Amino acid sequence: MFMVYFGAPEWYDTHVRGSKFWPAPETVNTRTGIDRQELTYEVERLRRERLARKTAREGIPEEKNV
Repeated sequence: MFMVYFGAPEWYDTHVRGSKFWPAPETVNTRTGIDRQELTYEVERLRRERLARKTAREGIPEEKNV
């Protein structure tokens, strides 16, 4: 359960008016692969990106993580 307060116009202007609920369309990847080959390629690309972020975060050299 939660409570929302919209009593004062200043509160609304400060906390609600400038908020963006949905992300900008150019930042959202809405295109999905059409066939199996495209989907497989996209999954592998995402895995490589995730692994690169993990190795950068942990400080492991890239060649040790193969």
